[in-house]
Amino acid sequence: MITPIFVLDSPRSGTTVIGEYIGSADAVFNTTEYTGFYFTELIAPELLATIPSPIKDQYIESLRSHAYEFISDQTRKRSRNISTFQTPNHKPKSVNKSVISL
Repeated sequence: MITPIFVLDSPRSGTTVIGEYIGSADAVFNTTEYTGFYFTELIAPELLATIPSPIKDQYIESLRSHAYEFISDQTRKRSRNISTFQTPNHKPKSVNKSVISL
């Protein structure tokens, strides 16, 4: 099992430095600012909020599962059992929904 360590805070608060420090340990895979969780928890749901699809929620859950499985696989490939994720909260005030084309 992979043990995640999340380093979260406001921009310019030292999340990258702390994550790099923790990630320098031999047992830890430092993902730097991996945005998979950020995207699946904040961006994708907002982008898809207005789309009237009966499978939208299942799709978002699939994205979340993929983000976790991807980073777990990458961590195992490096023979590590801990991953760090440092992500300052850079959530935009609104997401540009025009990037979705149907």
